[in-house]
Amino acid sequence: MEAGRINKFFHTDEFVCKCGCGIVNLDTDFLNWLTAARRIADVPFYINSGCRCPTHNKAEGGTATSAHITTDVIQARGSDIEAKTVEVVLAILFGALTAGIPGIALGLGFVHLDTKNRKMIRCNAAFTLTKSGLYLV
Repeated sequence: MEAGRINKFFHTDEFVCKCGCGIVNLDTDFLNWLTAARRIADVPFYINSGCRCPTHNKAEGGTATSAHITTDVIQARGSDIEAKTVEVVLAILFGALTAGIPGIALGLGFVHLDTKNRKMIRCNAAFTLTKSGLYLV
């Protein structure tokens, strides 16, 4: 992915690996979902953790199957968004659910969004969106 503005809401700098390696490689479908969620939520999305190279992911305590992991070949399919107030958490949740993002987890001060329809690891609450409805997992 070329450096620069991605769309009205996001810039590649927000998603680049924080270890300094400079890698950023986002899944297009995930970015489209994230953009739709941001538009619907109508609050800024401050990306705490976007793409992570495998080395940085391990240093952060991430799993080997983390949605954050990216390489030149692997596209990241997850991001953490800062959410320090109940209002912001609810706005992000509303945006994510309405946009149909399948992986939603609530952490301390952040909301994790990704494309995996599965239980999230190490979070306060996780939701899975299916055709039958929303489930707390």
